[in-house]
Amino acid sequence: MILKPDTVTFAAAVAANKKDQKLSIYPNPVNNVLTVNGFHKAITSKITITDVGGNVKLKTTTQLQAMIQINVSSLRPGNYILSSITNGKTVSVNFVKQ
Repeated sequence: MILKPDTVTFAAAVAANKKDQKLSIYPNPVNNVLTVNGFHKAITSKITITDVGGNVKLKTTTQLQAMIQINVSSLRPGNYILSSITNGKTVSVNFVKQ
């Protein structure tokens, strides 16, 4: 399934750590679809993908899901940062787009 920017597909998964959000991503490096795991299922998270220069490339929101898939096929090859803001706390993970 090909996903559009600002669109996420949800799947059931167990949230990583209920106290502190810890995200895992795969595959890394990624070609088209990045899977992000570890969101709190009972909380809304705002997701932003930026390039290393700080330019926002994609934005989306998760609700009541522990895992999402994000279409990153529109991104140019390079290094990116996925940031998740949940309850005012930011967690960031680096990834490479091929």
